[in-house]
Amino acid sequence: MRIGLNGWPLSPDAQRRVPGQGLDLAAHALLTILTELSHRTPEWEFCLIHPAGDLPPLPDGLARYAVAGGTSAWSRIHFEQHALPAALRTLGAQALWSTVPSAPLSSPVPALVPATLSGTPLGLSLADRLQHALARAGADGATLHHIADDLPLTQPGRGFVRTRPSVGSLFRPVASEEDSETLARLGVSTPFVLTHNPPPQELALLISAWAWVSAGVGEGFSFVLAGLNRYCLRLAAELSTQLGMSAQVRLLAQVPILDLPPLYRSASAFLGAGRAEGHELRHALACGLPIAAADSEVVSGVVGPAGYLVRRGDARLLGAACLAVLVQEDLAAGLRGQALTRAEAYHGPAPLADCLDLLQSLARDPNQRLPR
Repeated sequence: MRIGLNGWPLSPDAQRRVPGQGLDLAAHALLTILTELSHRTPEWEFCLIHPAGDLPPLPDGLARYAVAGGTSAWSRIHFEQHALPAALRTLGAQALWSTVPSAPLSSPVPALVPATLSGTPLGLSLADRLQHALARAGADGATLHHIADDLPLTQPGRGFVRTRPSVGSLFRPVASEEDSETLARLGVSTPFVLTHNPPPQELALLISAWAWVSAGVGEGFSFVLAGLNRYCLRLAAELSTQLGMSAQVRLLAQVPILDLPPLYRSASAFLGAGRAEGHELRHALACGLPIAAADSEVVSGVVGPAGYLVRRGDARLLGAACLAVLVQEDLAAGLRGQALTRAEAYHGPAPLADCLDLLQSLARDPNQRLPR
């Protein structure tokens, strides 16, 4: 069976253009598929369809199909709506597998895409908003949507196929000799607390919570906010200045794909919840990070007993939870153990088997659709 893979998330230029939308972790999901499955499932033939240009290291022997590249939103529209479906036809693919919630409006083959619970990002240009709308419209018409089985939520009126969540294979708690070099390149010093891809509506709460943390730990710790688009960078900078936190807050836009795992595992804790699908929380769990976050159905479903969860909307309580996991060693150790235990099921080819089963069913019955 020949599967076409949407390789847009692996493009370095794509990563730089739109931080905060989850392309970085979608790229790691794609790398995991290629690493874990390309040599272990000989009956499956995977072909990566990607914009021309440099890519991260990929498994030897992987079939690749490069199309015209580019960095603009118009380039992505052309890739997703024209080049990708044309490549699928040329390759004779039987299905499309995407790690981002995007599919061509007129896909020549059945498509498997992840469900999304996030809204339209703020601060996008007109072209980016058009790209986002077309991608979501294509995803809405995709054959099958899969959603992690640890999420309690569904969107009204749409059926989801539940699958086991998977985490990028590079996200492990074991430090590497190159981690310190990565942090130096990013301008990050230890110890620090991390948040990644925070929604803009959560920035005020997170930075206000950090003010409470700072009052308890002093200037020894910094707060790193990664995955911020231009709108969020500006807003976070303004909030940090207003609260007198600028010296302790490190703002990062796009973090290179291969720098993300060292950034995660070098952190002392994870503050907040990231995007609504829980991807950031799962990667924090996989690196054994104690998590301090506002409670919700999604957050408690993902982290379970591996997080210190508090009432939503209360910056003081959230700051106190983060402070507790930083200064109470027994609490932090317990949360780390719970995190790693919970994350054991995220790694390896096993959680990807659910998606393989779905793809196989698509090949047998290309006309199947989700219940509406």
